Amino acid sequence: MERVYFREYKGKEIYYVDYSNLKSEQNFLTVLDITNAFRKKHIETKEQKTQLMLINLENSFIIGEAFARLKEAGNEAKPYLKKQAVFGISGTKQVFLNLYNKIIGGDMRAFSTEEEAFEWLILD
Repeated sequence: MERVYFREYKGKEIYYVDYSNLKSEQNFLTVLDITNAFRKKHIETKEQKTQLMLINLENSFIIGEAFARLKEAGNEAKPYLKKQAVFGISGTKQVFLNLYNKIIGGDMRAFSTEEEAFEWLILD
């Protein structure tokens, strides 16, 4: 199963990261390593502040070292991201997103569904 790829939505290219169904710290870190490698190869070669990013966190947990490493990855990706959306979070995950945004100075938005997130991303 591919976890990181470009997906076209209504004529726009979306940088899609799928962290869904990750229940252990090690699994999350493995996918994060894949994401970082993809970003370095495909995102950091593009013009800054142009990428649209969607993150799927359905049925996953971010624990332990994963939070710190995710913060680092967010800081590295930030210069290339025009807009970021996430879906699959509620409750404590929403608290995590608020903390994450505060730490990296981000503006990642949470949505209930993938469709809502895509629609917001493509608005100019």
